[in-house]
Amino acid sequence: MNITGIYKTQHGDLTITQHGVNITATYQDDGVCIGNLLENKIEGIWKNKKDQGLFEWTFDGKGSFTGKYKSGTEQGAMRGKWNGNSNTSDAKDISPIFTPSLETTIKEIYQYIDGIIEADETIKSGFVNSVLSFINENNEYYWWVPAIKGHLETWQNKIDDEELSLNIDALALSGTDLDFNPYDCFRLFFNTSEFLFSVDEDDEEPNSFFEAVMYMDGAFNSPKELVAICNDADNSNYLKFVNKCKSVLYCTICKACEEEIDAEDLSELLLGVNFYERLSDINDEIYGGDISNEIQEDVLLSFKINRKDFNDEENLWRDQFLTNWEDVAQELIDNDVFDNDYIS
Repeated sequence: MNITGIYKTQHGDLTITQHGVNITATYQDDGVCIGNLLENKIEGIWKNKKDQGLFEWTFDGKGSFTGKYKSGTEQGAMRGKWNGNSNTSDAKDISPIFTPSLETTIKEIYQYIDGIIEADETIKSGFVNSVLSFINENNEYYWWVPAIKGHLETWQNKIDDEELSLNIDALALSGTDLDFNPYDCFRLFFNTSEFLFSVDEDDEEPNSFFEAVMYMDGAFNSPKELVAICNDADNSNYLKFVNKCKSVLYCTICKACEEEIDAEDLSELLLGVNFYERLSDINDEIYGGDISNEIQEDVLLSFKINRKDFNDEENLWRDQFLTNWEDVAQELIDNDVFDNDYIS
């Protein structure tokens, strides 16, 4: 099988070079993948300036592959998706029917939007209806709504600046279009004196972020139940939990900003999305660092903020953090984030 070529993926263009069974690939500005091809499958290591890990790609022989990846080179579950297609280079190749699933990523949604931006209103309306229908059935994915709105706002700015003859009104959507109220379902209260979270504002025993989410609606009886769903071959409950965390974090940030939280306390709220302290005993079992990073980065994307823009290897924040979280917090405050959807 010859897989040499350029593939469109949710992580940017991937250029694969093949020499026998030896595979080398490059992506983004500094990413490199090295692996071996066995029949139609590659297993190997990916690297960039900031991180490295393992990946697996399986090719269908028709110009596409499905894959997964993880941070760190130790063996373990791969939660990230890495799919590619050497044929989808323009809008005509995009399927007119969008069918989201529990495994759909926000980058895949952005990619689909970019592909139908010049399509007719029927396709655009079909996309919106599919997204809203999916979220009504899977409330945990509410955070997609503000994330999509943010991406569309970027497109509208481009249309206005470049005077493009495009209309994206048919792609408009809002949390008010849903049949439930995300604000009532998902927001937490952040205790700025203890840097802990609670479901009820007057709760005298606040919890860490993940504890609070786990015990919302009595979803879990113990942290071990989270370990069980993370290691289950059926990953649907895991995906719902992670996306619930994203919706909770989005709504909680909006709530905190609406109440005029300052940047220092908001940075503590963002740092609170971790397993390291109160749930340290299960952190390694579920690759808690990977989960936390995914939640933080996707929610920040929904506010049109790229966390990597606030990374500085030479000047660590508080002498230990690659990301300057206080600058991230100030950016959120300055952008009036609670106006991004109907949260109030």
